[in-house]
Amino acid sequence: MPAFFYRAYFGVHSVRSYNRNILGGIGIDPVSSSLIGNNENSEGHRKRWPERMHAHGKDGD
Repeated sequence: MPAFFYRAYFGVHSVRSYNRNILGGIGIDPVSSSLIGNNENSEGHRKRWPERMHAHGKDGD
């Protein structure tokens, strides 16, 4: 499912619930989340996502 659709239609309720109930319960806050969707596209599209996630982690996003 595309990430924008999940964000708009479902309101990222599972991400918020996980952040609040699990991570918040053990004192981890603030938390940023990256939603990845539609990874069934072309091979080039799938290969770009790990590179982007690596860059986010490296930059501290």
